[in-house]
Amino acid sequence: MPISKYIVGSDEEIESCLTYLKSILSELKQMAKKNNFRLIVLYLPMKEEVYYRFIKNLPDETRQNLDWWRTPAIQAIKEMDVEVIDFTSPFIEAA
Repeated sequence: MPISKYIVGSDEEIESCLTYLKSILSELKQMAKKNNFRLIVLYLPMKEEVYYRFIKNLPDETRQNLDWWRTPAIQAIKEMDVEVIDFTSPFIEAA
């Protein structure tokens, strides 16, 4: 995944990434159902999400909103009725 919305460049590209994520989750859900196992997604944050306060030359817009990917990704996962555990806060606290 891209490291910042600045690099991604557009909402359309984010939507494209979300569509790809949903397609993967759809396949995994089918496999889970077929094989009778529980599907849980672990969201591991990008290093920029954890260490943003230490990154020099990070654009202010990016510094102020590092949830540009995490929030819609987690929402998309939940909308597909898949359990998700977000490790962002524990990683930030440990940094």
